[in-house]
Amino acid sequence: MIQAATFTRRSLLVLGALAAAGCRAGGDGPASYPGIPAPHPGRARSFTRLPGHTNNLVWTVDDGADLESLTAYVALCESSDIALTFCATAKFAENWISLAGRLKALITAGKAQVVNHCYDHISLRPLKAQQVADQIRWNEDWIQSTFQVTSRPYLRPPLGHYDGRIGEIAGGLGFTRVVLWTDSLNDSAPVRPSILRERISKMTRPGSIILGHANAPSIVECFDTVRTVIAQQQLKPLTLDAALGTSRAEG
Repeated sequence: MIQAATFTRRSLLVLGALAAAGCRAGGDGPASYPGIPAPHPGRARSFTRLPGHTNNLVWTVDDGADLESLTAYVALCESSDIALTFCATAKFAENWISLAGRLKALITAGKAQVVNHCYDHISLRPLKAQQVADQIRWNEDWIQSTFQVTSRPYLRPPLGHYDGRIGEIAGGLGFTRVVLWTDSLNDSAPVRPSILRERISKMTRPGSIILGHANAPSIVECFDTVRTVIAQQQLKPLTLDAALGTSRAEG
């Protein structure tokens, strides 16, 4: 009974995010925030790298289970020219809400972006159509409540589990760009820093979409390698918006 059990938690988290944002619950809910565009339904397309020949790079940060590493990623974005795309899930809402003010400032500055990573961070494949739609919509509601911005049209399906059926549902909700990845650090669970440094050195390439996670503090020890590799290859880390010409004002 995913739907019933999750709805109660969804209600509490959205109310908590509204309170953190200094907003009053009720009325039209998250969609009432000024500047948030309506959905633009269409055909969903997935992609694993940036188009064309480019020195641009998109570094994505998934989940947010570990507050220490999530905070460090936010600080890295604040203190460097490295823009980050955060794939946020309400499963770890407490950590995201604690950093909402700093992230909102980075989003406004164009240095960070938030992508929909679904509400419960579960595989969408075995779910019924309505449950898939709920996972996407509930997370979008939470993102709007927390950051006063839409995550549309970008969706990263949990675990990378994606197919045509999921794409049809997502596209109907305005999530027409499904973000997969070129290479993954495979750090959803703790990994030794020495292994992470090796992976970072091998995977950080022009046009790549890198998948990392804010799930364990070991990644923080590797930020020096991230900076060094990016500088050596003269790469430009951008948000998806900056790399692909989209904007939060258009959604």
